[in-house]
Amino acid sequence: MEVTLKRRDEELVRKHLAAGDYSDPSELIGDALRLFEQQQELRAAIQEGVASIERGDYVDIPAGQGAAYAERVHERGMERLAKEKIAAE
Repeated sequence: MEVTLKRRDEELVRKHLAAGDYSDPSELIGDALRLFEQQQELRAAIQEGVASIERGDYVDIPAGQGAAYAERVHERGMERLAKEKIAAE
């Protein structure tokens, strides 16, 4: 596959190659595509979060209670994992 870059993008590739950040253009493009994939996944997760809030599917945590709530969620998660591990044995 051949790709034609705009002048600005080509200069950016050359700059990173000259700095030794990447050994060749393919490595840089591969890294850029991986970051693009991560960005797309993050956008999808954000959209799902917004949709959940719009459906009213959330827990309202009083101000100053966030850390305690997170600790309880963590404890319940650890208990659940322990039970699943025991069940799997």
